[in-house]
Amino acid sequence: MRNFLFLLSGLAFLVGMAVLIAAKSAIHEIEAFILFLIAAVLFVGAAVVKAIMKCVRMSCLLEHVILPTRATEPRRFPC
Repeated sequence: MRNFLFLLSGLAFLVGMAVLIAAKSAIHEIEAFILFLIAAVLFVGAAVVKAIMKCVRMSCLLEHVILPTRATEPRRFPC
């Protein structure tokens, strides 16, 4: 998911650059800047997904390795 969002972000940025370079009127410039905003939102979305996945991995690590409930319990890694 993160890679897909990052790829779409790059694509939106490149299309925005192409539209801005070929702009013939103000409406084309506005379209390009809207595409830049879309690229920024997708890039931030990719960063948020990465941070959430990091938190999930850390939670799994804390739950099953660092803070085991009982010392005699075998360590299993379901995450």
